Amino acid sequence: MVLRVRPGDKATIKLVEKCVISETKKGEASKSNVKNVLICFFDIKGLVHFEFVPQGQTVNRQFYLEVLKRLRDAVRRKRPELWWSGEWLLHHDNAPAHTALSVRQFLTKNRMTTASHHPYSPDLHPAIFFPVSKNEEGP
Repeated sequence: MVLRVRPGDKATIKLVEKCVISETKKGEASKSNVKNVLICFFDIKGLVHFEFVPQGQTVNRQFYLEVLKRLRDAVRRKRPELWWSGEWLLHHDNAPAHTALSVRQFLTKNRMTTASHHPYSPDLHPAIFFPVSKNEEGP
């Protein structure tokens, strides 16, 4: 997963590095034996919601639905002006968990607008999740 972090957000950078990268004796970066997957949702103001996927858990439609429920709560708490105006978009890629019928029904039922993601788009990395205001432009 690729995580875009605002310049100067050293705490998030250190958290990700600590979880995913270990330092060898020669000072070369190498992957650790433990794989951690971090799901992040952010906007122009910063991090809205993040969570680590438990080890052994596959990000399937059931898991992703639970993540979306927690994201809705986070947007309601951290970005109340966007929540009440309804002027925020969810951008996610076309992974099977994101395009499953139950996920699309949940998004429709809860009036969560999504920005379309064209398959194999050279402009957007598929692993970036990006909730933004309908009136704002992303990074």
